[in-house]
Amino acid sequence: RVIAALVNVGDGLPQRSDVKYHGVLVGAVTDVTPAKYGDPNFVHIDLDPEYAAAIPVGVTARVVPSNVFAVSSVQLVDRTGGPAIQAGAQIPEDTELPTVLFQTTISKLRDILAATGRGREDDTVGILAAVNAATEDRRKELLTSGAQLNRMVDELDRIVATEPGPTTVSALVDATRGLQQTAPDLVDALHQAVQPMQTLVEQSAQLTALINGGMHTVGTTHTALNNHTDRLVRITSELTPVVGSLADTSRHWVPAFVKLDALSKKFFDEVWIHEQDIGNMRVNLSFTPTYSYTRADCPQYAGLKGPSCYTAPLVPTRAEMPDVLLPQNYQPPADLKPPPGT
Repeated sequence: RVIAALVNVGDGLPQRSDVKYHGVLVGAVTDVTPAKYGDPNFVHIDLDPEYAAAIPVGVTARVVPSNVFAVSSVQLVDRTGGPAIQAGAQIPEDTELPTVLFQTTISKLRDILAATGRGREDDTVGILAAVNAATEDRRKELLTSGAQLNRMVDELDRIVATEPGPTTVSALVDATRGLQQTAPDLVDALHQAVQPMQTLVEQSAQLTALINGGMHTVGTTHTALNNHTDRLVRITSELTPVVGSLADTSRHWVPAFVKLDALSKKFFDEVWIHEQDIGNMRVNLSFTPTYSYTRADCPQYAGLKGPSCYTAPLVPTRAEMPDVLLPQNYQPPADLKPPPGT
């Protein structure tokens, strides 16, 4: 476990936030002690021992966004090298020019997004969606118009500007260009951060259709439940005895299913021929001689007798069987005859 002393933690670092070194995930944030009394934020980090041996003690730390919607992550930067970092070490915040430019770029980007954002109660078309629709398939015209507009804005700025400082958009452009020259890897991180928002704008129609479809499904389900409330209550009430009976006999279900599973396995192991997709089973059948109904078998209830008590035979009589069905006349096939004397 090590500690990173950071003044700037971006939008915050929840537990399990990623910690990366040269793009490799080497650990996670466990908790953050907020800054107080002029001290920085202390970020407690658990490093994977497998990777800790390759991280020098002279690394610095900075916070970069994973993307627009996900949590931020901690990036370890190798500045001075040295031996491997040890448990309990305190990592200082990276204050080199690329990090400062990156944080400036992110800050300006947030200012622009806040300025173009809308409240939840606002039903107008968003500025990003409007810009996307207005600029689609118009690259050449936009480049020409943009150059002319840039010149007009510069001339107008010289005439009416009250402050010599750059605008938010120009500051963002300048910061991004400086970041591109000093730390291209951070520009890639910035690009990955805004890419999900670009995808969301491009797929806004599909997202709207998906949300509308979900609302329609929920509404239909709500209407169906309201229209059949009485039936649902009745079904639930009538199922209560059934569920109770199943619960009372629950001790028998497990043995029954165990035996059924064993029977199924035995059937497929010994009876079913998988190659031919047919069953083959040896069966022994035994027949019991029939007997006739007698008057002793007739039903009697409180002195009342059925008609068969007067018409059925008095003693059992065996039906006559054809000679070919008599056991003593049975002749097995020649290859199945038992040995003599048996």
